[in-house]
Amino acid sequence: MKVLSFDSYEKDFVFIVNKQQFKTSRIIADILSPKINKMHLTHPDINEYIINTKSTGNFTYFLQLINF
Repeated sequence: MKVLSFDSYEKDFVFIVNKQQFKTSRIIADILSPKINKMHLTHPDINEYIINTKSTGNFTYFLQLINF
């Protein structure tokens, strides 16, 4: 069984959540968000996505879901 190491990808995508930056790879962004994946099909140069919420939380936990 082959294991894909997401840590080996360059962190070339940034989620900006409530003005705080969270760097990850584009492949993780595409996997986590179908909306971002669709945007990359038409605009492959997009490298950030802004999310503003009313409540605070730790977006790092969300990014760690991919490594379950």
